[in-house]
Amino acid sequence: MSENQTNTADYLVSAGLGYGTYKGTRQVLQKNINQKLIKQITNVPQRLNDTFWNSATDAYRQSRLSANIVHLDKNNLNDVTRNVIDGCGFSRNKIYNNWLYKLIFGDVKQKMRGSLNAISNGRNACYIPKLNKVIVNRDKMAFSVFHELGHSMNANGAGIAKWLNKSRGYFALGAPLILALSLLTNKSKENEDGKIGVFGKIKNFIKNNCGILAAACMLPTVAEEGLASIKGAKLAKPHLDKTAFKTLNGLNAKAWCTYLAAAAITGIAVKAAVVVRDTLMEKSKNSVKHSA
Repeated sequence: MSENQTNTADYLVSAGLGYGTYKGTRQVLQKNINQKLIKQITNVPQRLNDTFWNSATDAYRQSRLSANIVHLDKNNLNDVTRNVIDGCGFSRNKIYNNWLYKLIFGDVKQKMRGSLNAISNGRNACYIPKLNKVIVNRDKMAFSVFHELGHSMNANGAGIAKWLNKSRGYFALGAPLILALSLLTNKSKENEDGKIGVFGKIKNFIKNNCGILAAACMLPTVAEEGLASIKGAKLAKPHLDKTAFKTLNGLNAKAWCTYLAAAAITGIAVKAAVVVRDTLMEKSKNSVKHSA
């Protein structure tokens, strides 16, 4: 058997083990890095949390921002989840429900349910541009209201902030695409003339730099999150004393670090997956050569 006769099973097994490496690496790193940061920003004393909520509502009323603030806890989780999924069109849009889309990018409805459940438990908060809504558990994570209102200012503003808010999701889709391309293809080799075609060069560049490129896909998200915190801090400053304002900035900085860490974790996990996949494929090809 020649090298070109490596069967499909080898590709599928190596790609599958590579993907498993990606998932496992992400899980381990997130548990040891991001989860620790999240714990630090979700253990705000109740008295300080109440201060943030009262200040946020005052700032919101005076700012005349158009976004709506929705309180979410276990009591209204089902109703809010249904309204968000229906409002975003996740059930109606055929693309989101396509099996290939789900395979590459995941089930958006399931992801949204998970996100909203985390918010109801006070472990996150979000701004949904399509609905122009800030969703937060005001009893546990009120400090995040300022940051989420910063997202609304980005989305409804102009310039680079608006562009980042609108485009960050599309850039983030690049990471799973890079992973899929790198797991499902081999590097292109020189032809008889010692040349590699344009497509081959592009593919090789992506495979060689898959970790860096995957992490780079997350940088617009990191930048937009930082801008949201800056704008949220400006909104909050007139309504908080110096101590509370310093605490708010510290919490926002730790929250921003979770996005920076997520970008790095994505890059590391993608690179690890591709190294495992390519190593297995190389071993498979060598075994075919020896058995020929």
